[in-house]
Amino acid sequence: MPLSVTCQCGARLEIDDKFLGKEVPCPDCNRPLPTTPVAAPPVVAAPPPLDLPDYRRTSGLAVLSLALALVGMFTIVGTIAAIVVGVLAVKEISARPTRLEGLSYARAGIVVGIVGTFLTLIALASPTVFGLDAFLRELAFAGRIRWDSKDVIESTRGQEVSIEMKRPSADWGAYVPPNNQPNNLEPDDIIMINPRDDAYIALFSFDAERGENDDDRQKKVLERFYRCELVSILGRLQGKPLDGTGTVVGTESVNNDTKKEVTLDLRLAGVDRRFLIQYRAKDVPVSVLVGSARVNNFDRLRDVFRKTFDTKKP
Repeated sequence: MPLSVTCQCGARLEIDDKFLGKEVPCPDCNRPLPTTPVAAPPVVAAPPPLDLPDYRRTSGLAVLSLALALVGMFTIVGTIAAIVVGVLAVKEISARPTRLEGLSYARAGIVVGIVGTFLTLIALASPTVFGLDAFLRELAFAGRIRWDSKDVIESTRGQEVSIEMKRPSADWGAYVPPNNQPNNLEPDDIIMINPRDDAYIALFSFDAERGENDDDRQKKVLERFYRCELVSILGRLQGKPLDGTGTVVGTESVNNDTKKEVTLDLRLAGVDRRFLIQYRAKDVPVSVLVGSARVNNFDRLRDVFRKTFDTKKP
């Protein structure tokens, strides 16, 4: 095999095998050229790979999925995000099983996310299932309910004669009206609220003429009732007149006709409510007591309303 040699002057010469080991002059500058072949570097074999265990880290997506499911419970957005991130984490771990772990976290995030979404949808469709409606009512009345340790609630309207009623139980608190009330609002003397049962008791009075017949007295009572503070609160009217009237579903005489009761259905702020309205047939001024609950819960609370009405003084 001929040897390729390059001289310092730049001349390149191909030398035949028979001249190997001999000095051959450069044809251009006459310098002697080396003809000893340069030995190729020895081939060194690569060392065998170290037999070390694979380093595996926990997937960040798997941890994030479980965190979103727990923190975002009952938020829909949080639980759905947990499911999506969990699915992505499973795919990521499956594609790199020797480098990633945390499959149990990802699966837990998906399961908790599905359960949380399901429970949230049930709670939104039927808030009473988990007491969510009671919680929302407590938020709506935040700072507006006074939970006294004493059983008797007195009127805060500043009448010359103090008016009081006994609380039915510790679940009932006294409504504290805001300082700035609408000018056209007819205030009630006492309002009690039970957020858990969405139930209310109110007391108000108004002037009337003596000697009115029963029909005229009931008509005036209902007219005043539609303008009362409790109706304004439940209807979110902020003192505006009520649009429409309710349906009288029953009337009854109590205590040898000294008291009258009117049961009335009225839809307020999208909720069907039933009211028990009790008043004295002949008294002047007319003192009116009102108990209210949702229609499907009214019968259970009717006796509670009546017993509370009987504690009213004077």
